Amino acid sequence: DLHSFPTRRSSDLAIKNVILVGTPTWSQDVDTASTDPIKGYKNLMYTFHFYAGTHGGSYRRKVQTAISNGLPVFVSEFGISDASGNGQIDKAEGNRWISFLKKNGISYVCWSLSNKNESSALIKSTCTKKSGFKTSELSAQGQWYKKKNSIAQSGVHILEGCANVTKIQVFVLSLPSFILPDPVLCYFQAELEESQVADRSGIPFLIHI
Repeated sequence: DLHSFPTRRSSDLAIKNVILVGTPTWSQDVDTASTDPIKGYKNLMYTFHFYAGTHGGSYRRKVQTAISNGLPVFVSEFGISDASGNGQIDKAEGNRWISFLKKNGISYVCWSLSNKNESSALIKSTCTKKSGFKTSELSAQGQWYKKKNSIAQSGVHILEGCANVTKIQVFVLSLPSFILPDPVLCYFQAELEESQVADRSGIPFLIHI
């Protein structure tokens, strides 16, 4: 029940931060959420999850319905394996998803940065490193994801397409070197438009990496 969302805040942090709200059926029914969204908050985004090996065009239509209804959507988990996190990967369907997300300005986070012995892990299970990964040490999904987000191909997509964000501050921390050639860009702050949040203080926000 989305309307069980807390109505009391212990501080003003809630209004300064983007809050991700889960949606029904493993965060897939964003279209349902869009017909009766939570009222009284300007800083909410609704989560959507997909796995390209299982979820195709019918699920993109659900997302399209949600954003057409004005619902802010964030893909907080996706992969190109099947929905179990294992099985065959589907690069072609994954490419269709990424094109759709970019076209509609939806940010995304890939599952998962691990060396677990399953096809959704970005790192091969035989790799025991904790940093300094080589392309050859990435799984098939990891190599696909690196290529999709190569700085040489498309640049660094910071809060890509988030219409409510107008200012970004970049903090140099660390990012696995298989994503970018240098260990940078893992944490960001952004500001929301005055029309969205009255207090335009900096908010921590996660982008897709």
